[in-house]
Amino acid sequence: MNKKIRVGLLGAGYIVDAHAKALNALPNIEITAVCDRALSRAEDTANTYGIAHVFADLTEMLKLKLDVVHVLLPPDLHVDATKQILESGTHVFLEKPMGLSSVACQSLVDLANTNHLKLGVNHNFLFLPAYEKLREQVQDGTLGSIDLITINWLAALGFIHFGPYNNWMLREPQNLWFELGPHLTAFMLDLAGNPSKVDTHVSRPIDLPGGNRVYRKWHVHCVTNTGSVDLNLSASPGYNDRSITVRGHAASAKCDYGRNLHYIDEPSGYGILFDNFLTSLSVARQLAVSSAKNLSHSIKNTLKKSSES
Repeated sequence: MNKKIRVGLLGAGYIVDAHAKALNALPNIEITAVCDRALSRAEDTANTYGIAHVFADLTEMLKLKLDVVHVLLPPDLHVDATKQILESGTHVFLEKPMGLSSVACQSLVDLANTNHLKLGVNHNFLFLPAYEKLREQVQDGTLGSIDLITINWLAALGFIHFGPYNNWMLREPQNLWFELGPHLTAFMLDLAGNPSKVDTHVSRPIDLPGGNRVYRKWHVHCVTNTGSVDLNLSASPGYNDRSITVRGHAASAKCDYGRNLHYIDEPSGYGILFDNFLTSLSVARQLAVSSAKNLSHSIKNTLKKSSES
């Protein structure tokens, strides 16, 4: 019988539910402990997910000699907590952002390597089937040489309008990017590599109760070895658009990572008279097939949850 991997959760805020549910769905995983300075929150999480050990202090939790700890704290606490965990000889799975500076992030990588430990950072959208198709088409040359990649995260942020206004994301103007920007930069790094040039423009400031200022619109233009990349972040009200569009010399492709949809738009080969019709028909068919698969998956999951409750 395989030995179970013993996991500790550090932080019992809003993201803990996503981690706990995912872990409980995996074989050979045991959520052994949860730790939060607000002990009542840790206790609530333990009661919800059947976790045996509850702590308000990380040092005490590490005495359990866990296999791995998920760090689910506010970003400004990531580095110190991760260092302590790695120094105890425990693997770490870290919520994004990894840290607030490249120097701090590199120090964690170096510490993990020195101690022969694994250090992972959570970028969940990179594993969506729709995104994996897009990546494959970029890498195998289906799209041709890449000219432009446009990555959007355009979605209203409830914290700005309804609070709580002391949320870490809203305390400093740059924090909004630290919280949401890693989704966009992870895609860029995966598809195009490190940029050689970065230009950032912010707009649409809003002053919140308590005096904090937030810039609701960010545009980051990057130059990489494979072409240009535009990162667009908007937290203003409007229709949601979480998407990646890649324009190549042979074709373009789009991944709607908010809906797990993907399509490629490429010439039909039937000339000008029929090309617009046939390429549009191809895109429509691809979206119909992907949407049907997503609907089937959602129905199966809903029925499974209903049977388990």
